[in-house]
Amino acid sequence: MIRSLRQSLPPLNALAVFEAAARHRSFTRAAAELNIAQSAVSRHVSNLEADLGVALFARNGNRLVLTGSGSALAEAILFTGLRATGVRIRTGGSVHTLAARREVLL
Repeated sequence: MIRSLRQSLPPLNALAVFEAAARHRSFTRAAAELNIAQSAVSRHVSNLEADLGVALFARNGNRLVLTGSGSALAEAILFTGLRATGVRIRTGGSVHTLAARREVLL
């Protein structure tokens, strides 16, 4: 089960880079945030687009614009849930454990 899940997920590094680029609407600002080269951001996004078989960004003059697929992916992975969980953990709030969620899924 875990192996098939890994095979169906796009590369997580590429998703993290895409998330930063989508949030900033800029490869340059994403690169600065992640402390990597702008060309590395471009390469990760290009590889992710190839993996998914869709364009995630379009250029509109000097602006970087999410495509429909890019918007859908950004909404799905904007790591909002991860950030919210991190805040809850840091502040001592309630969090669901993976084991509890696994039991619900089974």
